Amino acid sequence: MTTAVHPAVERADLLIDLKRYEEARELLARRLAEDPEDVRAWVKLARSHLGDDKDGPKALQATERALALDPEDIGALVIHAHALRAACRFPETEGILREVIRLAPDHWHGYALLADWLWRIRVIRSA
Repeated sequence: MTTAVHPAVERADLLIDLKRYEEARELLARRLAEDPEDVRAWVKLARSHLGDDKDGPKALQATERALALDPEDIGALVIHAHALRAACRFPETEGILREVIRLAPDHWHGYALLADWLWRIRVIRSA
């Protein structure tokens, strides 16, 4: 399992920020061919799938690979929650976000995502 961020993954992250998702996926595919245990590369691949086409199933596959390598990786869990939402697998999302908070209680983003998610669920149920 790779813990340091490889330069190719950093470049892919910048490409994702620039909304150049296909280029990022090509770069990440090459990186994952070199090191299929690069958790960060799997997470960025999932992020790229969520970026342009909101492809929940492909993003889920990528986050599941990342979480198989490191089940307590906060970044992988957060993107996994987004991928679950994109794939319309709503019941699982709350549990993943609660796991983020359990693992990183000082990380504000987990609380914000969970609060947003619970609010959305309440709105859907009351509609």
